[in-house]
Order: sequence, then C-alpha cells, then structure tokens
Amino acid sequence: MKEAEASTASCAREATPCPVIRCVLQGCGRFIMFRTISWHQWTDVADALVTDSAVFISLDEGIAQHANDLLTRCEAFLRSGAELEEDEKTMFPKRLGQHVSSERSVLQFKRGQPVPAVVPSEILDMVTLLAAFLGGVATTLIAFSGLDLERSRALSLCDPREWVLNAVHYPSLPGSSGTLRFPPHRDWGILALYPAIRGAGLQAQVGGKWRDVVPPPNTMFLYAGQTLTKMSDGRIPSLPHRVVQMTEDGRSALIYYADASRTLRFPDGETVGEYIDAKLRKIGQIP
Repeated sequence: MKEAEASTASCAREATPCPVIRCVLQGCGRFIMFRTISWHQWTDVADALVTDSAVFISLDEGIAQHANDLLTRCEAFLRSGAELEEDEKTMFPKRLGQHVSSERSVLQFKRGQPVPAVVPSEILDMVTLLAAFLGGVATTLIAFSGLDLERSRALSLCDPREWVLNAVHYPSLPGSSGTLRFPPHRDWGILALYPAIRGAGLQAQVGGKWRDVVPPPNTMFLYAGQTLTKMSDGRIPSLPHRVVQMTEDGRSALIYYADASRTLRFPDGETVGEYIDAKLRKIGQIP
C-alpha cells in the first residue's frame, strides 16, 4: 500500500506524460491519471466506478487552476454576507442563490435559471466554462460505463438541463473538531464531481469504515449517485459520504451534480422524476 501511494504521489508531481496508474488511495477509490485521454483510459475510469464506487482523475493544470480560482471567488462572496432581494428570497428559498445557516453556506447555479443580481458576473462566466467541461466528462463516462444503452438514452442520463453546480463553504466552528457538519448520505443523481476541494473533512464509507478523502494536487474526485445505481440494477454502487470538522479551519468545495432527465424511465418502469419526488416527500420538501 505504501509503495503504491508513494508511486502515485511521485507521478502526480511530474509534468511529463505517464501511464495509467490504478491504486487504492487512503482506502478510498482509485487514482487514475492521464495527461492525454484515450478511449482505453475512459473505460478504466468507468470500470473503477463499478469496483470502487469512487475515482480520482487528474486534471489539466489550467482546468484545475480555473476551478480553484472560481472556488476562491465563491468563498469570498459567501463570506461577504451579500443579501438577496426579497423577491429572490421568495423565488429561490432552497434551490438557488445563497442560503446560509450556522452549519454551511451554499452558492448554487443551475442551467436555465436566473441568478440573483448580487452574484458577480465574473463568477457566472467562470461557472459556464467549468460546467461545460464537467458535463462533457460526465457524459463521456456514462458512454463507457458498460450499461449498454442506446446513444440517445445514454445522453439522457446526463441531461444538460438538469445539472447543478454548488459552491459550498463550511465556516470554522472553534472547539468543534470531530463534529459532524453534514450527515451521512448518498447523492440522488447520476454523478457528483468535485473539481476543487479546499480543507479536510470530506469522508467516504469504504469497507464499512469512514475514510478521509484527500485528492492529490490537480485532481478531481467523483462518484456515482443513486440514480445511476438504480439505472444499472445495482451494478454501479452509490457512495455514502459525510462531512466532519477535522481542524479549526473552514472547508470549501465545488460540486457538480450531473442528473438525468426526469422523464427517463428506470428498468422497473418508474421515471426519474417520480423517484426524486418520492425522496423529496420523504424529507418533507414537497407535499
């Protein structure tokens, strides 16, 4: 294990191309690195989702820098305490804009929906570029997921109208090291992709144990959600995860959720929309 981790860390620091590397990293997922993407490597990533539930993928340094710059700007906005207009609070109480509690604050973007005017335009421009890239990654992974879907059906699994990009900030709570900041859960969608993580605290349940998720520099962490698990008849498992305060420092992340068309049907005949609505009713979000 130690030799594998050392090899991964060494290769991650190199700027020259290197072969695909597959190893368990701190017990959570596989690390797959590529400088030049090939069809074979995309298949490796899809295979790793089946066997390990989660994957680390290396990012081009320019893309990684873009994601980190965006996270920095979103962090600054969330910390600024910018207020929403009353009509914006009414329109987007839970789904869009800034919603802040003592536990965390979230700046959420969804394609096709307006964003409160207080959000700086440079943030919106950066979100558009990053979301286009991440949507392409998600769609390509689904195409190589081994689900044997028709092209149109595979593309519907990552509906471009359904993506959400969240910038999440957990402010530091002094004296709260080890405190649970977000409870254990599995995401509902197709895939969750983290192009930028700043600060410790994200944990994944692997082999019945909670393990820290610590992406190497210039990498992206991704895992499957419950819609993909259900669509694959359980073959691609979703990943239980949570957030714990590890230090006195705060924690922030960008999370891109790739979701399916709500009219798409699972093998059992239920639509994605019916499945999501049942989840929302269970937690009291809709009547």
